[in-house]
Formats: sequence, structure tokens, C-alpha cells
Amino acid sequence: MGSPDTDNLLKLAYSPPQDIVQSVSVSAFQVDAGYGHSGGGVLNQITKGGTNSFHGSLYEYAQFEALNANGYFADRTNTPKPNTHYHQYGLSVGGPVWIPRLFNGRDRVFFEFAWEGIRDSQPASGF
Repeated sequence: MGSPDTDNLLKLAYSPPQDIVQSVSVSAFQVDAGYGHSGGGVLNQITKGGTNSFHGSLYEYAQFEALNANGYFADRTNTPKPNTHYHQYGLSVGGPVWIPRLFNGRDRVFFEFAWEGIRDSQPASGF
């Protein structure tokens, strides 16, 4: 059983970085009391666990105004492209807990860590 991950308006409060998610399942319209306080559906994300080998990843996704085309209707009315910058980056690392000459957690104690940053300057509507 998990715990609710929504704010008071039933919007998602936290979603782990994609690199640390092992599986995702979606259940729509659960009527069981165990799924109370949900906004019509349940999203279940299971995170990865550590392994006996060290592993990790480093990623970056960038989107810049200079590489984007103008929208069809904005182009027809000679409206300039909005100033858009979207930069998403992160890393993940996992493996056995190992402290030289003190502790070897192989086959026993593992860790998994992920971090993600987003710099976003996309124009937003008044909502």
C-alpha cells in the first residue's frame, strides 16, 4: 500500500525522475475504500532498488526558441515566436553501500539516488 501524493486540489505533488522509475501502473475509477481521496484514478510508480554493481546515468534535454518554428496561427497574424527556453537535466546512481576498510554491503545493503533539475521560461497563461 502506498500513500497519497497529491495536494489539496488533487494534483500530483511529486513525481520521481524517469531514470529511477522501474514500473508504472494506472488504475482508473477504483471504488475500493483503500483508494480514497483520489481524483478518479490511481497512478502507481515503483522505484528501482540497488544492485550489487554500481550503475548510473547522466542526461540533459534542452529546447531553445531559435530551434522552434512559430505556430500556424501566430505566423498568419505576424505574431513573433514566444521567448521559450526549457532545460531539463539530471543524474542517477545506485549500487551496494561500500565504505573502504569499514563496511561492505554487497548482497545486503543498497542505495539508489536520482536528482533532476528544470529551468523553464516558457510563457504561461493566466490560469
